Amino acid sequence: MAGDPAVTSATGAVIPPPGTTETLSLDELSTLTLADLVTTRALKAEREKFLGRMKREKIESVLPAGLTSATLDKWDDALWVIKLLYLRNEMTSQALAASLAAYPQMDEALQRVTLETAYAVYGREFTTDVLRIAEITTSPKHFAMCAHYANRALDNADCRTTLTDLMKLRFPDWSTTPILVMLEHDLRVDAATEIKSRPAMADLFAHKLPGDTPVIFSLQRRNREYPGMALVRLPDGKFVRRPDGSIFAVSHLAFSQSNLPGYITNGNTPEGLFTIVGLDRTKNLFIGKTPFFATEVPFEAPLDRYFHNATLKGQVWSLEWYLGAWPVSWRDYFPVREAFYAGQAGRSEMLSHGTTIDPAPYRAKPYYPNTPSIGCLTAKEIWSPEDGHALVSDQLSLIKAFISSGMTYGYLIVVDLDSSRRPVVLEDVLMDLLAAEGRPHETKDATK
Repeated sequence: MAGDPAVTSATGAVIPPPGTTETLSLDELSTLTLADLVTTRALKAEREKFLGRMKREKIESVLPAGLTSATLDKWDDALWVIKLLYLRNEMTSQALAASLAAYPQMDEALQRVTLETAYAVYGREFTTDVLRIAEITTSPKHFAMCAHYANRALDNADCRTTLTDLMKLRFPDWSTTPILVMLEHDLRVDAATEIKSRPAMADLFAHKLPGDTPVIFSLQRRNREYPGMALVRLPDGKFVRRPDGSIFAVSHLAFSQSNLPGYITNGNTPEGLFTIVGLDRTKNLFIGKTPFFATEVPFEAPLDRYFHNATLKGQVWSLEWYLGAWPVSWRDYFPVREAFYAGQAGRSEMLSHGTTIDPAPYRAKPYYPNTPSIGCLTAKEIWSPEDGHALVSDQLSLIKAFISSGMTYGYLIVVDLDSSRRPVVLEDVLMDLLAAEGRPHETKDATK
């Protein structure tokens, strides 16, 4: 679970700090089996103890006292747990109301988690409070969070026009601020209509990216609460098959606990092109021992690392570099620019990993038994509550499919298919995939 370099939480869901990850070789990855994956975090008693401690220490011992100087240093943790568990009751509602009212007196981190939690858990109840904050905040990021809250709650053209006008008034240089560039687009363009103009998936499936590397395609719904699906294309343009000849595919969740857009801290995984720079293992207990794909976005990775091309060392990032890696038919499709602007805005450490998080609190969610992150992609993993061994690991299956190329680096593409309210399944793209495999796998490498 990761978002920005400084993101931490009371739950222990933190970005792997420096020195706590190890990069694995192809030989090490090749010999890894399901039997090697075990974690005490998945034991029934451990999960129950953790859940009870979170509620007792972070909620019940903090919120009843209200937001005071004595509870201020604990308020951040309490809000994280409210968001983590989607707690909606009178006590959490009062806590959010107090936190929103105190916005001007808070530090930036507490302001941000207040807005995140309100957006994630109380989708419409605090519209008046959020609009008040939009009128006073000096943070483009916080303004965007407020604007999305109000737009979702009010959902009308007048609201979008008012928010756009307010943004341009408060931030005259908005067109040079990546978060506000994306926000202006989101307020101006109807997303449900725009996604119907998505270019052909066959064009994307057949397109050669810079270098001869494997590619993961993470195909999602616009409503990220519905699980997506990951496919793997090998350097020769063919998609990985299972032993019975069927196309390899696994469930892949790009949903964040906040459900904010992907260009905002701790939001959903942004659409667009990521580079994969290796496969690592972390000591982060919430990711577990299954290796993760070390994925990076533009600006987080310099051009030479992003495109796996040492001759680009020293070149400066631009939108033209990024769009040049896409098929011509996709370059004017604005949604896939989200990863570029997210990186320019400072998002990083959005990994592709497994999960040891207890799915029980999310049983009523469309993505169950997958578990959300704070910006990463998560593959389903199910663990034995008795001994902690992995029973299912879509993450390990995805790793095996990827390294069948003989490589540990490449690319990952995240694309929303449509607005359907159901999980992505192979049949959604099978004919496009087969059509793409029938094309010559040659496209001019725009980065050379």
